[in-house]
Amino acid sequence: LISWKELETLINIRPLMTTTRVKPVNDDTSYTWSSNSWMLDVNTFPPSVIEKMIKKHTCYLADCSRFNKNINDFCKELEEKYNRPVDAHIFFAKVIDKGFGVHCDYSHNTIVQCEGKTNFKVWDILKDPSTGPFEVPDIDPVIDVVMEKGDTLFVPARMLHHGQSVTERVSISFPFKEFITD
Repeated sequence: LISWKELETLINIRPLMTTTRVKPVNDDTSYTWSSNSWMLDVNTFPPSVIEKMIKKHTCYLADCSRFNKNINDFCKELEEKYNRPVDAHIFFAKVIDKGFGVHCDYSHNTIVQCEGKTNFKVWDILKDPSTGPFEVPDIDPVIDVVMEKGDTLFVPARMLHHGQSVTERVSISFPFKEFITD
């Protein structure tokens, strides 16, 4: 769906790298840079700052469903299958770190490993995402797998899970809202 080389090209398209789209995980660093008079949006990360981020933390780009044809086509397939809008968030790291830690999401997620390896654990425990951080459960996960290039994993909404980089990695999460029943 996307390679490191394609991701590096995207990172160099500075108007796409807004401070609302680029998110370093578990990083409270206040990044600063000088703005140039020609810039229309000074709230865009220069590639050099993003490079610093990914050497220390897992990062992600939100709202990427239209970043390339492969991602767009995969989103379309999921939308047709589940009859729900689908987005794409690109996760990438050049460091092995804990990522988000144990958490759950409001949306279902289909996760595709594009480059490198990521260890994913999923527990058969449903939680409310608004309740805050979660401890590692004291039961074995129902899924404990090292995902490699091309592997796919589905994680239902509100189910506890954890993704941790094993190597440099690029993966994409395709979130979509859960089905509403009356």
